[in-house]
Amino acid sequence: MRCRLTSEPDGSICLESGYDQVFVQQLKLALPLGGRQWVPDRKRWIVSALYAPELLAFLASWGVRVQDDRDSGIPVALPPPMPDELRLAFDDLFLAYGAPLCVAEASYKALAKYWHPDKGGTIEDFHRVNDAIGVIRRYLDWREEGSDDTTDAQP
Repeated sequence: MRCRLTSEPDGSICLESGYDQVFVQQLKLALPLGGRQWVPDRKRWIVSALYAPELLAFLASWGVRVQDDRDSGIPVALPPPMPDELRLAFDDLFLAYGAPLCVAEASYKALAKYWHPDKGGTIEDFHRVNDAIGVIRRYLDWREEGSDDTTDAQP
């Protein structure tokens, strides 16, 4: 199988390929719903640049020959692969990779209640959930970086 990758104006990746049903099902499993979109009028998959490493790993696992035209005029800065500790934190909170912080917080609250030692949970599981939300907050909480420019606003 062959495919072609091109860049979209917003930095996402356009995947052009011949699609069979099994390929599409596996692609949907490999990439989260928020990271991929089917565009029926163009007959192309649009994949968020955040999931470029997952897309390339998926295509490699299928043995697809990739024609990568992403460098043709549109500079695309691909993010580094997700760190292992962040992946493990998402797994510990039973979340899809790349879930937003608000979803991670909600999952944390539910699991902390469930695994709390006073409610019949184990201390190890409770600490694992606490550690996981700490890792996710460290990577995803933009407020820690002080990038909120409204705090310095003058009246």
